[in-house]
Amino acid sequence: MKPKGFILITTIALMAILLLFGLSYHAFYLGDKGQSLAARRKILAKGAAAAAVDLAIYELKNAADPATWTTGVSGSLTHSGTSYSVSFSGATPSRNNISGGSAVTAYDGRSIPAGCIYLVGVGTCGSSTQLERAIIKYASTTGPFLEASFAGKTTGYPSTLVNCSFDSWDSSLGTYAATQQNSGADVGTNCATAGGITLSSALVYGNAIMGPGSLESYVTKGGVSSYLGFSALSSRRSLPLVTPPEGCTLRTVPADAATINLSPGVYYDELNYQTSGRTYTVNFTSGGNYVFNCNFTILGNGVTFNNVSGNPIVIYLMSNLSISSQPGYASYINNNTQDPKKFVIVGGSGTTNIYVTGNAPWTGYFSVYAPTCNICFSGTQNSDFYGSFVGDSMMISGGATTRMHYDRSLKNYVMGTGYVAPTITLQSRWW
Repeated sequence: MKPKGFILITTIALMAILLLFGLSYHAFYLGDKGQSLAARRKILAKGAAAAAVDLAIYELKNAADPATWTTGVSGSLTHSGTSYSVSFSGATPSRNNISGGSAVTAYDGRSIPAGCIYLVGVGTCGSSTQLERAIIKYASTTGPFLEASFAGKTTGYPSTLVNCSFDSWDSSLGTYAATQQNSGADVGTNCATAGGITLSSALVYGNAIMGPGSLESYVTKGGVSSYLGFSALSSRRSLPLVTPPEGCTLRTVPADAATINLSPGVYYDELNYQTSGRTYTVNFTSGGNYVFNCNFTILGNGVTFNNVSGNPIVIYLMSNLSISSQPGYASYINNNTQDPKKFVIVGGSGTTNIYVTGNAPWTGYFSVYAPTCNICFSGTQNSDFYGSFVGDSMMISGGATTRMHYDRSLKNYVMGTGYVAPTITLQSRWW
């Protein structure tokens, strides 16, 4: 064989070997690239599933009623090409058993204890789908303020709501503007007869709740009135009387003046302030219990009740309360704290009427629990009341709109204790 032919054959053979090696290397490269991409997508999908569970826990905490929360969450992250969700339907449904009395079984056979919610986060990136699961324990202590308003009376027309609206917010999470919802503001009564709830030009962003055996037709509506749903109680709501604490300091009733300073303690004499043309400011100087054994009446060219210290106060009424303002003078109750849990009025056995009236715009952050009492709001200028109001009967009337804003955190207000924050505890979490 000539040398040149040998060199040519050798060169071609080497080129074939190099080409085969290059093709093999390229195949390994493509395989490694595919595995790397799959691993990257798996990591991103796991992160999206974890984010879905985190967001669901946040939404659960902020829900108007965590015990019935099944809204879920969903979304996508365009920069990573991922999507996430927590859903209560479909192939991998979450399960809410917060209000359950016993354990339930989830779609995958896992037992979900009573008082818990099972969250299944789904994360997707490309062809990779990953799950993250969590069991959350939700615990809360409830008191009498379960609705925006509740009337304990069982006959007549105990809940008459005219020219008003009801929505909700949560003072434990932020301001009204930040937490307002057009839901969660229920109105209720123990009454189970027609007209037990009477709405006239009333917009209720919540449910109408009536006594056992009631029909939805028992809710009377006039004008432009609406509510979100209807339910009947399984049994009448018990509204026990609350007695004032013992050992309060005896106090002397201050003289009539533009500024009235009150300290925690017992006031045995009538408080009656009605000087013509006077603007009144009533300062509750520190947190604690205030007990009024006689009528508390105040009428002025504007009335302001201040919680000076910002600490929770409870006002125990053994008789009637009447707060009125002359036309055109803005009036305020606890506007400085803007927290209805810090200004609670409790009516005793001798309390028959609590009136907030006058042809003036009112802004009030307070709550009333008065089982034997008629609670009445009336006036001819638009007013806003933030809190919850529980009595024997509830009446809103007047020529203007009274806007009632139920503070959802009041569900966790316990008489004699105050606000008890609900707890969310992570029981377990796994892929």
